[in-house]
Amino acid sequence: MDQAFTSSGSFTIPAYVSTVDLLVIGGGGAGGGGTSGGGGGGEVKICRNVAVSEGQVLSATVGTGGAVSAIGGGDNGGDGAATSTTVGGSPACSANGGMGGYGGGAGAGGVTPNYYNGGTSGSLTAGGISLNAQGGGGGGGAGGGGQPIDFSGPYGGDGGDGVAPASLPSPGLFADITATYYGGGGGGGLDPPTPGTGNAGAGGSGGGGAGASRVPPAPKDATANSGGGGGGGGVSGGGGTGGSGYVLVRYVPSTPAPTPTPTPTPDPAPTPDPTPTPTPTPDPTPGPEPAPPNPTPSNTFTIRASQGESSGTTTRVTVPGPGALRQRGTRSSRSGAAARSLVCTDSRNAKRAGTYTLDCKANAATRRAQRRGAVRVVLRTTFTPTGGTARAVSRTVVLPATEPSFTG
Repeated sequence: MDQAFTSSGSFTIPAYVSTVDLLVIGGGGAGGGGTSGGGGGGEVKICRNVAVSEGQVLSATVGTGGAVSAIGGGDNGGDGAATSTTVGGSPACSANGGMGGYGGGAGAGGVTPNYYNGGTSGSLTAGGISLNAQGGGGGGGAGGGGQPIDFSGPYGGDGGDGVAPASLPSPGLFADITATYYGGGGGGGLDPPTPGTGNAGAGGSGGGGAGASRVPPAPKDATANSGGGGGGGGVSGGGGTGGSGYVLVRYVPSTPAPTPTPTPTPDPAPTPDPTPTPTPTPDPTPGPEPAPPNPTPSNTFTIRASQGESSGTTTRVTVPGPGALRQRGTRSSRSGAAARSLVCTDSRNAKRAGTYTLDCKANAATRRAQRRGAVRVVLRTTFTPTGGTARAVSRTVVLPATEPSFTG
């Protein structure tokens, strides 16, 4: 079970819980202002098997992200605040905040001696880069250092990646969190010598904000509750704010032992009442048997003959009883595939069993086609018996060609 804190608060330990695992994220540092380095990501820390007891209060103080530097200045970004927890007033687990990005031409990428402890910002003078450098280095992430500026573009340094809780040593109950959600460093800002060239640094995975260039867009704030670092500012703008911290409490209640149910002492067996003699029930008088259900009428029919003539088709059909006869003819290609054009239709209502004739007269379009040659027709004959279901049979007949008529 989980209890999350996106801001400071408290939680009362429920019954049957003796230990908890804590995931604690420090606040990320803000990006520096004026072609600056990105802010460092906050520390990502797991504390396992923290002893608790029912009714104790677990309090969380969620660290804020670093504040932005002054707009238009070369000031450093503010550091992120640490996130801490206590159980019953005693310290339980805490994570450091990330450093703010250096302002005014921070060239080198941020580094950290222990990635899980949060990133540092890009150095102001590391690598001999002057205060009016073309861009800033990326802030270090909880999972790796940031990148320095690349002068070939130029490109601001990318922020270091954060870390997935499952990849930390001994992740405990957080082994299922495999995505990198926390502690990404901010991307470095950029002031290219030629406007429109190069790119500011990208934020590291895990909530890091992207840096800004000479022209908009502005630097990106880090994702809230990620502990990510803010992006570095462009030529004249401030940096992005750092992401606030986060606390996730995870625990598994134990199953209480069942309380045994006492076995009651049995009472003396009562004397059974005498069994009464049953009164015989007379056999019921049988009623009339129900009438058998009506059989389903047959829809089987027989086509005795079907032939094509110059005026249409003639079909003789034998049906087993009353019902409706319908016929529809469509033109067919020489290969026998049915075409979409209608040739003729006819229908008859059969009053009783017997043989009936369907005369399907060719329409005008078909008669014109006969002047050019014989026409193959697919006849679909359908019989629907009264009170039954329809059945259809298809046959192919040929209408002979007719001599073209002339008027003079």
